[in-house]
Amino acid sequence: MALPKINDVPEYTTVVPSTGKKVTYRPFLVREQKVLMVALESGDEDQIIRAIVNTVDACYRDVNVNKLATFDIEYLFTQLRAKSVGEHSKLSYKCSECETPNDVEVDLTSIEIKVDRSNTSIKLNEVYTLKLRYPGHLLLSDISKTVTEEKSTITGTLYNIAAACLDELQTEDELIKFDDEKREDINEFLENLNTSQFDKVMEFVMNLPKLTKEVEFDCINCSHHNSFTLQGIGDFF
Repeated sequence: MALPKINDVPEYTTVVPSTGKKVTYRPFLVREQKVLMVALESGDEDQIIRAIVNTVDACYRDVNVNKLATFDIEYLFTQLRAKSVGEHSKLSYKCSECETPNDVEVDLTSIEIKVDRSNTSIKLNEVYTLKLRYPGHLLLSDISKTVTEEKSTITGTLYNIAAACLDELQTEDELIKFDDEKREDINEFLENLNTSQFDKVMEFVMNLPKLTKEVEFDCINCSHHNSFTLQGIGDFF
């Protein structure tokens, strides 16, 4: 006789930051939580990221995790964690004045990501308009591995991210998709931009949305007022 499923699983909705698409999700269950805990205990960053991505994939409907930007993954997991474990995350931070540890509670439901979708097109000249995109987390992960293995410079890393942000090149008569082009041809395209055009691409790269939240607290020991910014999913848990 099969054992019964004793719990009804509620569903919630949220919005994918990069697209504005409304999606449905369920809280993660013990099977997903176990994988997350094992990954966290390992301390291995790659294993933790894989566990987070797999949890988002398991709990969200109609979401292709491979096409999500890094900040999408971070935001969706934060919302998922809030409904699964609790809406507040208790963190410990040292006072910047006396270094006394302070417990700080962060409301995960108050975290927002501001995405300006109006800046994804750059008019290069009277003929060409460049369409940019938020690079998927898989692309950024590959770039990160390249940095580690080849000890790439900061300039080289930013250049690679810029290439990953190229989506389409539009004219009145033609639409060129960069996914259909060879990497060497994409590199040549970037190298042939003038300084002003390239600066606009880099402005987009440098302002890619991030999961951030301003946190303030008064030290329990010296009453010094502390203010800092949480950034990236690792800071919230």
